[in-house]
Amino acid sequence: MLFIKNLPFSITEEKLKEIFSKFEVVEATIVKTHKKKQNVNLSKGFGFVTVKTSEEQKKAIAEMNNFEIEGRKIIVAAAYKRIEKKQVAKKTNEPKQLSETNIFVKNLPFDLTDESFKKLFEKYEVNEATIVKRHSKKLNTDRSKGYGFVVFKTTEGQKKAIEEMNNFEIEGRKITVAPAYQRVEKKEETTTN
Repeated sequence: MLFIKNLPFSITEEKLKEIFSKFEVVEATIVKTHKKKQNVNLSKGFGFVTVKTSEEQKKAIAEMNNFEIEGRKIIVAAAYKRIEKKQVAKKTNEPKQLSETNIFVKNLPFDLTDESFKKLFEKYEVNEATIVKRHSKKLNTDRSKGYGFVVFKTTEGQKKAIEEMNNFEIEGRKITVAPAYQRVEKKEETTTN
């Protein structure tokens, strides 16, 4: 199946099928929106063309990408199958496992550095401490999101840190400390026709 965008809004499904006819077209569909006030279906400027074979699909992409229709260069690419939300939900509804050595810490002061963050928990045998940041394009710098993760060498270190550091005050802010969930490796979920 082919995905075609930047189509003229006036093009019909019949015309689209005719334009792609040399590629053994099975079906052509223009995606439309319904305007209630005018009681009409209007093109959204993109659509799909189904061809018989993957060879025809490759030829159509090679020949028709940037092809001009009514003064507009169309974009032709392979269409991807949509993943149903229910399928994804099934995979993510599995019970999450709490880590025995990692903690999640929130309500951190925004000016706290990774080094200061690690030092805060150093008596519990820290392996690694990281504050989660986002990049600010305007300021061209990374800014704290106000939370982070700490990885300890032992389970005992993690438990002690949670007991002793939960509600600990830093720069007038009471932090929340809790076990972090174990990371689950994500698998590739999209496929092509």
